[in-house]
Amino acid sequence: MYYFIIFMAIILLSLWLCQVVFFEQIYKTMMINDLKSQASNLISIEDDPAFFESAHAMSENNSSCVTVYSHTSQSARNVSDISYKDCYLYQLSMNQLIHLYDQAKKNGGDLLYAFTFDAKEEGYYGAPFSVNSSDESHSVLYIKLFKSSTGDECAIFVNRVVSPVGTALRAIINILIIVSLLYIAIAVFLVVMISKYIAKPLVGINNSAKELEKGNYDVKYMPKDGYREVDELAQTLENASQELSKVDKLQKELIANVSHDLRTPLTLISGYSEMMRDIPGEATKENCQIIIDEVSRLSSLVNDLLEISKLQSGTLEPNITEFSLTSVIKSCLDTYKELTSLQGYDLSFEYDRDVIIAADQTLILQAFRNLINNALTYTGDDRSVKVTQTLENNFVKISVTDTGDGIAPDKLRDIWERYYRDKEHKRAANGTGLGLSIVKSVIKIHRGRYGVRSKIGCGSTFWIELPIKDNCCQNADIAQ
Repeated sequence: MYYFIIFMAIILLSLWLCQVVFFEQIYKTMMINDLKSQASNLISIEDDPAFFESAHAMSENNSSCVTVYSHTSQSARNVSDISYKDCYLYQLSMNQLIHLYDQAKKNGGDLLYAFTFDAKEEGYYGAPFSVNSSDESHSVLYIKLFKSSTGDECAIFVNRVVSPVGTALRAIINILIIVSLLYIAIAVFLVVMISKYIAKPLVGINNSAKELEKGNYDVKYMPKDGYREVDELAQTLENASQELSKVDKLQKELIANVSHDLRTPLTLISGYSEMMRDIPGEATKENCQIIIDEVSRLSSLVNDLLEISKLQSGTLEPNITEFSLTSVIKSCLDTYKELTSLQGYDLSFEYDRDVIIAADQTLILQAFRNLINNALTYTGDDRSVKVTQTLENNFVKISVTDTGDGIAPDKLRDIWERYYRDKEHKRAANGTGLGLSIVKSVIKIHRGRYGVRSKIGCGSTFWIELPIKDNCCQNADIAQ
């Protein structure tokens, strides 16, 4: 607001300076430049057979008197018979022309001179002329020396009357006062309007943003009654507030979940270790295995936290190599079958042909494992998980289907977010809520797509798509 007022004041001040303070200098400078320009134009056409006709027309257009003087032949010829009021050039004698020629020669080739009428003496007196000369009527004469095409030393005399600007300046000042008052009124009106529709809403938005900075995510912004840009800013901040509130909630849940997940294995490790130390005969393989299993759980949790942090911070650079995605999946499933066969899980893999992709094998395998772990956690009582590989438009699609309870439509977006864990499924407590977020991040850096299809009571199918071609490590297109 203050910058706008200062800007308006600078414009108004500049207008006053140009129209009042420097008006006389600007006027005289323009007139002098016109005289010099006319003389140069005349010299440029001096060898033209129609020179005097052109010079006559130029003289009339510029309301000036012109004389061509030849110092070699000591002759002078007036370009026009028109003698404008106070145009003193045609009243000069040959001796005066010669004298002015000599002064111009001494001055470097040109001379600006003025003749002013003296009412007391009832005659003219001459003196050098400049933009700082007094504000009165002058008959200004400009002399420019040149050599003709025949080698004669010549000069162009151009004479024009410069009228006093005092009267015109007073009229301009009166007009400028009116314009300035109108300008100020418009400026005040604009300031009021800007303050009402832009400044005040922005102040309100700023105050709300300060509340947001303090952690108040329920803060409300200005109502939508201003300019579109202000409304869009308010809407953007509201969306940001909602997202921050959501992230804050998920982070609090993460702290609670991780605290619980860390406390349980640590308690078991501590308890079994003390028991093995204090009670004879308790240092058995079974107790040692329990400690090893709990350490493995802790390691898995920490690794997941570190991995998702690296993926989402952009510090992890994928190591792109060509490999058989089909073979990697088969090998991974064989390992899972050995580990889960005793628990009654049934893992199957359907594909029609072997597919080669260019990607980071370690990251892709990690993403696939997280999908398998998620399916094993949520599958139904039949404990079956089905993996299928299909090809669609230069993309290979890997789908992992379980027979669990399914996911509510309003939670399909949340499941891909970091820290999210479905509380309605009791077996979800075994996870950290980071698995699907890791899948999302891995697929995004490989320029792939990901998604889920689910129906309550009918299980879920999580799928990922990766490009078969090269150049697959850019931003992702997300399909959900």
